[in-house]
Amino acid sequence: MLGRAGRLHEAHKFVESLPSQQAHGVWGALLNACSSKSEVKMGESIAKHLLHLEPENSGYYVTISNLYAYRDMWSGAVQVRSILQDKGLVKPHGHSTVG
Repeated sequence: MLGRAGRLHEAHKFVESLPSQQAHGVWGALLNACSSKSEVKMGESIAKHLLHLEPENSGYYVTISNLYAYRDMWSGAVQVRSILQDKGLVKPHGHSTVG
């Protein structure tokens, strides 16, 4: 909730205080919040951490690539997508729910 409210630094401190076994999914949520708020520096740091923990999770690559694209940092976006392809990972298919 802190991330969605734009309070990314507070959210980051909170996630760092969690035991590592409980923080996995929360780190991913924080990366998504960084992407939605166009916070590149923190997003890069979080993506690096997540990719160390789960190097085969294509969603993290896509999220950081999208963050670069939102900020018109096209060389970074292309580089991340290239890494995704070199590793043989597939971009997850989009989905939506109709309620």
